[in-house]
Amino acid sequence: MFGVAMIRPAPLLIAGLIVVALTASAVAQQAPTRRMAEPPSPYFMEFRARSGGALGHTFIAYGRVDGRGRVLQERHAGLYPNDEYHESILPVLMPVSAYIKFGKEDARLSITAAYRRRLTAAEYMHLQETLRYLQGSEHRWNLFFYNCNEFASQVAREMGLWTMPGGLMQPNVFVTGLRTLNGPQ
Repeated sequence: MFGVAMIRPAPLLIAGLIVVALTASAVAQQAPTRRMAEPPSPYFMEFRARSGGALGHTFIAYGRVDGRGRVLQERHAGLYPNDEYHESILPVLMPVSAYIKFGKEDARLSITAAYRRRLTAAEYMHLQETLRYLQGSEHRWNLFFYNCNEFASQVAREMGLWTMPGGLMQPNVFVTGLRTLNGPQ
C-alpha cells in the first residue's frame, strides 16, 4: 500500500482565510444595490415674495409639475387683512380680522424671491389639509404680530421646515431666509 501523506494547512492560514471570507461577506452586504431612479414627485409648494404695497407680500403657491419641473396646475394661498382695511392704517396700529385667500392675484405682480420644495403625495395632502384648517380658523392680521410672513412660517413649520421670526422682514428677505435655512431640494 502506498502511503498518502495528509497535508494539514497551518492554523494561521486557516484563520486568514476565514477573515478574508468574513470581510468579503460584510463588504457585499454593505455595497449599495442598484436602484432604478425614482421619478421626481409631481407635487410642489413654493414660498414666494412679490412686489406691491409698501413692503410687498409673501404667499404660497402649490400644485403639480411635470417631470421637468414645469407647472401643470397651480394654486395660491396668502393671508390678507379683510377688504375693509385695504386702504387703512389700522392694521399697522392694531390687529384686524384677516382671511386666507386662494387666488391668482398674487401671480400677476413681479415675484422678487421664491423657494420651491417638491412634495410627496402624502405631504401634498397634508399641505392641503393644513391650508383648509387655517382657512377655517380665525386670524388677526397685524404688521408687527401676525402678517403674511408669519402665515408662511406657520405653514412651513407644519411641513417640517425650519423657520425664523419673519414678522418685520421684507418678504423677499424672509423667503430667501427660508431657502438658506432649509437648503435646496
